Amino acid sequence: MRRIAAYASAFLALVLIVSVPPVAWAGPADLKWLFGTWKVTAVRIDETLPRTPAYDIDDPELLGRVVVVSGERISTTMPEGTCRNPQATRKTVTIDNLIEQTMGKGKYGGNQSNKFDLPVDPKKAVDVLWVKCREGHFGPDYPFGPKGCNWITKLSKDKAAMRWYDNTILILKREGR
Repeated sequence: MRRIAAYASAFLALVLIVSVPPVAWAGPADLKWLFGTWKVTAVRIDETLPRTPAYDIDDPELLGRVVVVSGERISTTMPEGTCRNPQATRKTVTIDNLIEQTMGKGKYGGNQSNKFDLPVDPKKAVDVLWVKCREGHFGPDYPFGPKGCNWITKLSKDKAAMRWYDNTILILKREGR
């Protein structure tokens, strides 16, 4: 009888562990402030990198590109394709901490404040959405951050910053409001 009780307890513990996700993902509601059409108006790079990045400051390859966000999809005019059924989880951090934790390290380490020259106080706490797609892709998920996720953060009502490839951050401006 004790053996059956032990197996039942172990089975129940396993079911609880497997059924509880490590991150609480929300659906389109967390993305609601992001719904609409956004245009890339600036490209920021870490100029402290000891190598030449693939993109340049305000790189014409990225400037003017469009990102359209809805509850069903995130589509872009970039080669990335479409993110279908996006989900998000929200975290609040300072810009300095976000960059330190999620971007590559330049030759000066992580102690240079606002090395991407973002249009916001780097000590200010901001809401960051970690976005993942049930199908498709939405920017880089490597090397830092939750697997399969990219971040986008609200800088103001009509301005956002989004991590992009090769240690690049895109500044997005809402269109048509």
